[in-house]
Amino acid sequence: MKRYRLLMITVLLTMVGRILADNLTVNGVTIKAGETQQVSIVLNNPSHQYAAFQFDLLLPEGVSIAKNANGKLIASLNEDRKDDHMLTVTDVGGGTYRFLSFSMSNAEFYGTDGALVDVMLEAASEASVGAKTATIKSQVFTEVSGTQYKWAEVPFQITVEEPVVPVTITAKSYSREYGEANPAFEFTSSGATLNGTPEITCEATETSPVGTYPIVIKKGSVTNSGDTYVNGTLTITKAPLTISGGAYSMKQGEELPTFKAVYSGWKNSDTEAVLTKKPTLTTTATSGSTPGTYDVNVAGAEANNYDISYNKGTLTIMEADPITVTVKNVSRQYGQANPTFEYTVEGGTLDGTPEISCLAMADSDVGTYDITINKGTVKNYNVTFVGSKLTITKAPLTIKAGIYTRKQGDDNPLFTLEYTGFKNGETETVLTKQPIVTCNANETSAPGEYAVMVSGAEAQNYEINYVDGKLIVMDADVVVIIAKSYTREYGENNPEFEFTTEGTELDGEPMIECSATATSAVGTYDIVITKGGVKNYNDTYVNGTLTITKAPLTIKVGNYSRKQGEENPEFVLTYEGFKNGETAEVLTAQPTVKTEAVTSTEPGKYAITISGAEAQNYEITYVLGELTVMEADPVTLRAMSYTREYGEENPTFEFTTEGAVLDGEPVIECEATIMSPVGTYDIVIKKGGVKNYNDSYVNGTLTITKAPLTIKAGTYTKKQGEENPEFSLTYEGFKNNETKNVLTKQPTISCEATESSAPGEYTVKVINAEAQNYAITCADGKLIVLQADAVAIMAKNYSREYGDGNPVFEYEVSGAELDGTPEISCEATVGSEVGTYTIVVKQGSVKNFNVSYINGTLTITKAPLMVNVKDVEREQGEENPQFELVYEGWKLQDSESVLLKKPVATTTATKNSPSGDYVITVGGGETRNYELRYVNGKLTVTMPSSIHEVTESATFDVYDMSGRKVRRQATMLMDLPKGVYIIDGRKRVVK
Repeated sequence: MKRYRLLMITVLLTMVGRILADNLTVNGVTIKAGETQQVSIVLNNPSHQYAAFQFDLLLPEGVSIAKNANGKLIASLNEDRKDDHMLTVTDVGGGTYRFLSFSMSNAEFYGTDGALVDVMLEAASEASVGAKTATIKSQVFTEVSGTQYKWAEVPFQITVEEPVVPVTITAKSYSREYGEANPAFEFTSSGATLNGTPEITCEATETSPVGTYPIVIKKGSVTNSGDTYVNGTLTITKAPLTISGGAYSMKQGEELPTFKAVYSGWKNSDTEAVLTKKPTLTTTATSGSTPGTYDVNVAGAEANNYDISYNKGTLTIMEADPITVTVKNVSRQYGQANPTFEYTVEGGTLDGTPEISCLAMADSDVGTYDITINKGTVKNYNVTFVGSKLTITKAPLTIKAGIYTRKQGDDNPLFTLEYTGFKNGETETVLTKQPIVTCNANETSAPGEYAVMVSGAEAQNYEINYVDGKLIVMDADVVVIIAKSYTREYGENNPEFEFTTEGTELDGEPMIECSATATSAVGTYDIVITKGGVKNYNDTYVNGTLTITKAPLTIKVGNYSRKQGEENPEFVLTYEGFKNGETAEVLTAQPTVKTEAVTSTEPGKYAITISGAEAQNYEITYVLGELTVMEADPVTLRAMSYTREYGEENPTFEFTTEGAVLDGEPVIECEATIMSPVGTYDIVIKKGGVKNYNDSYVNGTLTITKAPLTIKAGTYTKKQGEENPEFSLTYEGFKNNETKNVLTKQPTISCEATESSAPGEYTVKVINAEAQNYAITCADGKLIVLQADAVAIMAKNYSREYGDGNPVFEYEVSGAELDGTPEISCEATVGSEVGTYTIVVKQGSVKNFNVSYINGTLTITKAPLMVNVKDVEREQGEENPQFELVYEGWKLQDSESVLLKKPVATTTATKNSPSGDYVITVGGGETRNYELRYVNGKLTVTMPSSIHEVTESATFDVYDMSGRKVRRQATMLMDLPKGVYIIDGRKRVVK
C-alpha cells in the first residue's frame, strides 16, 4: 500500500462543493425481526487515495445499529482497512448514525475499491415486516493532498422478515430388560405445528449390554425451519439369572469334589463366560468331616447384564476303609545324616504321607534309637501306625603326622597333626585321649631324614588309624653384602652410603668408607665396604663407586637501552653457580662481550653476545642480553573539539601539544557557519609555521547539536458521556526565524479518554514530532472528565420456604433517570438449604455511567414436616414392637436420610405392663431444612393368648402341632423354623 503524510482531523470540518463519480454502496439486506445481520459498506474509488472520511447512515424505523455488552455500537473498519486508522460512530438521533474516520500516523490512507466499514444491524422484535429504505448521506472524503469531495446520497433496501416460530420434537424414553427386543419408539412435539415425520433411531439391539442408550431423533421428513430435536433414552436393565449348587457324594478323608454351578436364565446364547465375577461354591464340610449331608452354598457371582439369585446344593459324606502303616528298621555310621525312613502299607491305598521321626541326630552317640511314625499329611481315616529302630556304629578317623624341614643348628619345628574323618564339625577336642608325636632328631643332628611317629589316641565314636610323617634337616644359607654406587656434582657433600644384601638374612652391620670430600675435583672414587659388626659366617663383600661431575655455571650480560646517536653503555657480566666460595678467578679463560650496534645505528633491538669462558670444574652456559636503540623525541599537535547548538556562532578554535617543545605555530580552519545544520564538522589543524621534524597533527571536531524546542498541549474539561474537545498546540524555541513548517514530522495529539471514560484526569499526549535541527520536548496536557449524574439501583428483599421456587426478583431506582435494564440473579435454587442468599443486581443493559448497585437478600425458611407414629397392638408379656414413623411434607424427593438426627418413638409400657392403651410419644428429631411437627400414636396391650414364648434354659423335648417329636433333649430353639410348637404340654412360639 502507498503511504502519504497524515491529514489533520480539522480538515474534515471544511467541505468543498466538488462531486465525483466515486461513492459508497451497500447491497440489499434481509434480516428477521428480533435478529442481527452484518453488512459491509463498500468504497468505489478507482482513482483516488483518501486519508479521512465522514458520512451519515439513516436507518428506517425498527432497524438500528446493534450494541455490544458494554453499550458500544458494533461497527468497525474492515480488517483490510484498519492499519493505523481510528473509526468513531455516534448516534445523532432520528435513526441517523454519524461515521468519522482518520489516520493516527503521518502517512496512512484508505485503499482502492472494496469493503470499507462493517456494521452490525439489528431488527427490533416488534419491527414491521417488509422492504424498507436506508440511506447513506452527507458523504465527505478527503484525499492525502487535502482536497475534499462531497458525494450524493446512496439509498439501499433492508427487508424485514417474520421471525421464525420454533417447534421442539422430543423422543420418548423407555426401559426394558437385557435380551429383549426394543419397543416401538414414539415422540412428542411442542411449539409450532409439526409438518412431516421425524426419523427415530437407537443403536441398542437385543444383545446390547445393560446401560443407557440415546434414542436419537432427526429431521426425517419434517419441513419446519425453526425445529429443535431432543433425544430420548433407552434404559436396558438386568435380566434374572438363577445359579444352583448341584448334588455330590464322597468318602470321609477324600478330597472334596469339584463343585460346578448350574445356570437358568441365560439370554442371547450367553454362557458362564459373560460373568464379570464367577460364583463361589462353598461348604462347611472338609475332607475329615463326619459322615452326613452338608449344604453347598452359592454366592459372589457378578454380571453386567444379569440380576443373580442362588439355590443351595448338597454334599453327602460316607465312612472311610481301615489301613496299617509300618516303618522299616535301618543302620548308619556316627556323623552321617539319618537315612530316608521307609514304610509299608496294608489294607488299602494311603492318601497322603505319614510323618516319620527319630530323636537321633548326626551328632548322636553310637547306640540304638527309636523310629516313630504318625499321621503327617495322611488324609485316610481309621489308620494304625507301627514304629522301628535306628542303629548307629563308629565312624573311621585317620591321624597323619605330615612332612617337616629345618636347617642344621635350628630347633625342631612344632609338629602338627592332620585329622581326616571328623563328623558334625568336631575336632580333636572330642578325643577321650590325645595322640603322642615323637622324633629322634635334635638341634645338632646332621642333615638327613628322621621319622615323626604318632600313637596313643582314643575316642568314643571313632575307629582310629595312624600315618607317620618325617623331618628333613638341611645345610645353612650364604649372604653377599654389596655397597651401592653414587654420582654427585663438584662442590656438593657426599651422600649417605648404603648397601644391599643377597642370600640369607644379615646379622649385624658392615663398615663403609670413601676418600672423596666436597672440594675433591671431578673424577671417580672407591666406596669401600668391610665386615664391621656382621656376625654371619658365610659372608662376601663387594665395593661401590662415587663419580663427581662438573657443576653448572651461568654467565649473564643483561638488557640496555639508548637513543639513536648516543654511545653504547658499558656491559657488565654476572655469574651464578660458583661452589666452595670460588669466583671468576678460577676460570681458565675469561669471557668476551660484544654487539653490532654503533652510535649511528637505526632505532631497533640488537643482541649482546658472550663467548670464550673456560673452567676445570664447571659446565658453562650463557644468557644473552639486548640493546634497544630508540627514536628521538616526537611532538603531537591536537586541535581541540567543541560543541554548540544549532543557530549559534562558532567558538574560537585552540590546540594542545604533547611531547617535545613546539617550535612555531600551526593553522586551524572549520567550514561550519551559524546556518549549518545539526551534524559533525572537522576542525582541521595544519603545519603552518611549525619547524619540528618529528611532528604529527590530529584534527578536532565541531559538533552542532539540536536546539531545544518545546511543544505544549494545554488543559481541557468535559463531562463523562460527552465527546472530547478539539486539542491545539503551542511552540517555544524556534531559531533563525523558523516555524513549525521546518518539522520533518508534525506532532500527533491523542487522549485515551473516550465518551464513556470514568471521571478523572486523562493525559493529552503529544507524540511523533520530529525535526532535523531541534531536540523536541513534548509537554502533555490533561483532559479533566467530570462525573455524570448519579443513579442508584436497589434489588428488593424476599423470603420463601425450603423447596419452593424463587420469586420474580424486582428492583427500585433513585437519582438520575435509568437508561437500560439491570441484570438480577441469585445462586439459590429450589434445592438450596435454609439460610440467606444474596440477590445480586448487575449492569445488564444499563448505559448510565455513575451507577451504584445495591444487592438484596433472599431468606429461605424451614418447610413444615409432620412426623406420625403408627398405632400398634401386642399381647401382654410380649416385648414392645418396633414403632413405625410416617412422614408428611417432604420436598424435592427428600427422605428420612436427610435428617441430622432421626425422631425417636417411646412409650411407658413395658413387657409386663397390664392390658390397656398407652401413648407412643415422638420427638428428638433434628434436620436442617424442615420444622418437625410431631403426632403421637397409641400402643394397645391385649390379654395373652394360649401361645407362649420359650424362655427356659433346661433341656426339653419339642413337638410340632401334629404331635410329631422334632427335637430330643433340646437346650435352645435357635435352629428351629419360625412357628408354634408343643413344649412341656404348652404351646410355645418361635419368632
